[in-house]
Amino acid sequence: MTGAFSIQQSFPLDIPAGKDTVLTIVYYPINIETGYITDILTINSDINSDTLVQRIAIQVDLMGRKEDNKLPGVNIPIDEAVNVPTDTVFYVEFSEPVRMLGGRYLNYENADSLIVFKKDGKNGDDVPFDAVISSGLDRITIQLDSALDESQVYFLAISDQLEDYSGNQVSSETLAFFSTGDSIYTSLNARESDIIRVYPNPGNGLYHVNLPSSSRYDLSVFSMEGRLVFQRQDLEGAFSFNLSELPGKFYILRISNKTNSELYIRKLIKL
Repeated sequence: MTGAFSIQQSFPLDIPAGKDTVLTIVYYPINIETGYITDILTINSDINSDTLVQRIAIQVDLMGRKEDNKLPGVNIPIDEAVNVPTDTVFYVEFSEPVRMLGGRYLNYENADSLIVFKKDGKNGDDVPFDAVISSGLDRITIQLDSALDESQVYFLAISDQLEDYSGNQVSSETLAFFSTGDSIYTSLNARESDIIRVYPNPGNGLYHVNLPSSSRYDLSVFSMEGRLVFQRQDLEGAFSFNLSELPGKFYILRISNKTNSELYIRKLIKL
């Protein structure tokens, strides 16, 4: 069992035929980091004699709770990965079991609705998939219907319409970019992508950008819903832009080369 539960009695126990005994299970909430934990207790009864060898087992589901105000953590391990195999199985991991907002159980039927999987960004073409929730309710497996395209940037996100079993909602939509090619953020040539810098990221609102001086660029920032929230045009070299008036969340930064309209795409984090 986990460190949250223990049994006071020592084993093995000798229980005569026709008799019973009491097992005392102790719960230690101090030993768990989340507000909800489950475990399974398996009890075996063994008979080993000259005439009979038999094992009878019973399993008992255990559940413990404690006061919890900590938001559940979310992780998409593929974030910012490059050269991702086109037949990869993807995962979204949670720091503890989760459910739909309002206490609805998370299952195979509603897990798909929580995932956004697109080419390029949130407004790109859909990627067909099937989402499967783990038995521990702390991991979603994303299985592709068909292989991804080669040398393509992809966008993967999980909704914030989730909560832990203490009712703490996931703080925000969690997103990831990855590529089946050798560049994560851009379809610009390798020389340009190496020169372009956007920092600090995450940041408090003031961001600095270094662009190549050989071309001119347009910069746009979009909300996760696809709404344009900031735009500057005809840029080159070094400059700064300020998003201090915007709420802290994820945004999508796009930089287009005015010469050939190719895009640099990056996740921008506003604290």
